Amino acid sequence: MIASDSGVDCAPNIPPSVNTTNLPLCGFYNAGICPFYSPSISGHVFHDLNTNGTRDPGEVGFGQATVQFAPGNTITGVMNSGFYAQALDSGTYAITPNVSNPYVLSISPTSHSASLVNINDVDSLNDFAVQLQPNVQDLTTDLAFLSHARPGFNNMVHLSYRNEGTITMSGTVVFHFDDDQSWNSSTPAPDMISGNTATWNFTDLELGEQRQIFISLHTDASVILGTAIDHDAVAEPVNTDQTPADNVAFLSGEVVGAFDPNDISVLPSELTSAQVAAGELLTYTIRFQNTGTYLAERVIITDTLSSDLVWSSVEFIASSHPCSWYIHDGTLRVTFEQIMLPDSTSNEP
Repeated sequence: MIASDSGVDCAPNIPPSVNTTNLPLCGFYNAGICPFYSPSISGHVFHDLNTNGTRDPGEVGFGQATVQFAPGNTITGVMNSGFYAQALDSGTYAITPNVSNPYVLSISPTSHSASLVNINDVDSLNDFAVQLQPNVQDLTTDLAFLSHARPGFNNMVHLSYRNEGTITMSGTVVFHFDDDQSWNSSTPAPDMISGNTATWNFTDLELGEQRQIFISLHTDASVILGTAIDHDAVAEPVNTDQTPADNVAFLSGEVVGAFDPNDISVLPSELTSAQVAAGELLTYTIRFQNTGTYLAERVIITDTLSSDLVWSSVEFIASSHPCSWYIHDGTLRVTFEQIMLPDSTSNEP
């Protein structure tokens, strides 16, 4: 607690690293200067087009990856730009990338070593060069409910598509929505809409690039609670795609009445022993709402992952706002900086 006349402007309440216990605090003698000490390791994961092992101009980042730090149980996500950074305690760490792309030929180097001694040390030259199998076409599509369908209200659906292949792509994304809902709007707007089908054209989708569409649909007040809602989407072209099955995404739900806007859902909700043995993936969706009375500038979500999950297998699909994330000792932490999320009374769908 800080008195209003103390001259202390701020007191950090967030650890500068994942396992720091002695935190620097602002005092009377440095009022107005509240340093954020953060010994950290950073670098880039990038597509090495000319195979020279160096990140050159024009070589795009590779966001389909995580980076693991040992010793310890810390895994951090890589941004779409290919950049990653993780605050850590003092020590020497082995840094290992995990790239979730089936067309990887090599990663150089296979690991880095970095040492942090002082509280403000930053080791930022830990790049990983990824070389890919050339000339592969592979688009993927994902769908998720951002809010539930309710009689008489609008709800949001999130559609994302990504270039998982190794050549720049152009094509179309087609979204078919349920007969019990009507079109309201989308961002970006579709290039064409006919009946229950909306179509967007896209050009120059780079390697690893993901684009997003936010769709608003309306449910008539006469629709009965429990009515099934089914949508699907497809990224085209399909016939020349390396894995055409993941070009298509399906989304199923039902019309509800009252609901908790802050929830976690997983699909499928259960796995058989055979599905576990086959390595079938689970898709988690975390929804959250600002129930305060003013916009939220910074949102942090923490979730303890089950010990039955392989934490290093986590792949980030998409989010409604830019964010960063990491896992430490099985706890997922997602941070939305400058999210400016309106409160629910000002912006209730």
